Amino acid sequence: MNRLSIGLVVISIIAFSIAALFLSPFLSNQQEATTDNHHLSVLKEEARHANETLFESPTTKGITELHKPDSLRGINFQADFKVSESNNLIPNYAIRELFDHYLSTYGEVEIDNIIALIQGEINESLQEPAKSEALALLKRYIDYKIELAENNPELSLNTDDGASYLEKIISAQSALQSLRKDFFNQAEYESFFGLEDTQNAYMIEQIRINTDPTLSDEEKRERLEQANMLLPDELVERRNRVQRHAQLREQVTSIQAEGGSQEEVFRVREEALGSEAASALAQLDEQRQQWSQRLNNFSKERKSILDSSLSDQDKATSIDNLIAAHFDTSEQKRVRAIMNDGQLDSN
Repeated sequence: MNRLSIGLVVISIIAFSIAALFLSPFLSNQQEATTDNHHLSVLKEEARHANETLFESPTTKGITELHKPDSLRGINFQADFKVSESNNLIPNYAIRELFDHYLSTYGEVEIDNIIALIQGEINESLQEPAKSEALALLKRYIDYKIELAENNPELSLNTDDGASYLEKIISAQSALQSLRKDFFNQAEYESFFGLEDTQNAYMIEQIRINTDPTLSDEEKRERLEQANMLLPDELVERRNRVQRHAQLREQVTSIQAEGGSQEEVFRVREEALGSEAASALAQLDEQRQQWSQRLNNFSKERKSILDSSLSDQDKATSIDNLIAAHFDTSEQKRVRAIMNDGQLDSN
């Protein structure tokens, strides 16, 4: 296994992108982001404050009473909460999926709106004491995300200190596990991250086998087959599902790159996911295209202002007015973040 392959496995294992799940819109250009640490610190503090405030005074509304972001309209996420006979919350992976489902929209809507939406799902699905337990779990999950964004496990493959690539990977995985255990009890940890730990252990074993110089190619093949047999059925199905989605994305990208029609894309998605999911993705494509067009139009008008003979103060005022005229309140912060990241300047 070469250095690039090991690096890709490391990224898969540690899943660095989730370290700043609801900060990702501001980290799309890493070089720009590292020069704006103050801006990111402000965003984290806003998230921390919103999380604390809404935990102390949660919304009393149900999800049907709250405004969903455009990207989630038409998508009915079935919250799969489980409770015991005494109506206590039973942690399961579906709860983490629900949290991440809404947190993925950060940048499109404010973090306090996202937290309220998740609380709305909880309000409509649970009664006490499970309701309060779910709200507390949500609070800790977002606190964990913030902490992970600030102190993510070391991902460097630099081995100048004498440590091997495998040792670096194991160390990073251990640090991630330790951080998670600071926020979740054993039942929560197992339900949220248990299968992920199993997959990571499997991937580490793959690296160990592939990089063992004492094994022949045939011995490596046999040991890898043995390792595959140890994976639980649920994890095998999840890996297969991820691979199918990845193949579908590649297929759609290829069709679009070759100038294929939206009907061709829809047919491919329909065959893989069904009509309802294909329709939802088509709607999302249209929304993204409209957003891109609006952003491009704004970028052109902004450039005209920047290239004008106005004073710096007048330019700033004109751009503020332009943003207010073209974008609603939730979109304005997203546009300003894109501007701060320098993405408009590269268009």
